[in-house]
Amino acid sequence: MDSMYCANENGTSSLFTRDYNYKKDVSAGLYVKAEGYVKIWLLLIYGECGRKAKSAARLYRERFPEGPHPTRQTIFKVVKRVRETGCVTSRPRVRRPRNVGCKAQPEDVLAYALAHPQSSTKMISENCGLSNRRVWSILNESGAHLYGSTPVQGLLPRDAERRCTWCNVVMNNLEGHPTFLADLIWTDEACFSRNGMFNRQNIHTWSLGNPRYAVEVRHQLR
Repeated sequence: MDSMYCANENGTSSLFTRDYNYKKDVSAGLYVKAEGYVKIWLLLIYGECGRKAKSAARLYRERFPEGPHPTRQTIFKVVKRVRETGCVTSRPRVRRPRNVGCKAQPEDVLAYALAHPQSSTKMISENCGLSNRRVWSILNESGAHLYGSTPVQGLLPRDAERRCTWCNVVMNNLEGHPTFLADLIWTDEACFSRNGMFNRQNIHTWSLGNPRYAVEVRHQLR
């Protein structure tokens, strides 16, 4: 069976053909492109095979060798969709509108970025109802830039006294040894850690000028 006729409510008939996937209005002699007729054939063959998807897939390949050929999983999906929705075709996607409510003004985008300096452009675009590209354009035109952070070692309350003691040691040694600081071997403790790596790319700040933003990485003592 390569075709079938179905009666319509308006008195006309429709000719379903698998090869062309077209609907023919016999009374008017017009061909109208339709969607989902292949899935109708899948359902017909599925019922013909006693609701056995594996047998239906094999019979479909034998009856229509030109391909493409549906798999057993495809037939199950079509049957499930018909049972749940009553329709053989997929429903159109309902997408969330990009701009919800009133569009934010450029000054609102800049104000949000300065109020939440560590926000990403994606977060700003979602809160302001603008596209990511538009947010980048507004921030660049407003003179705002992304500034990186400088990792520094965290301090404890008891470190204040030690810092004052060290400053006194340095001042006393500089009087008799002017090159005292140049002779010291400094360790870059803020960039190396036994616990792992510190990713500076994940920490940034929106600002109109360089804020010299510093991030406490860790304390010297665990």
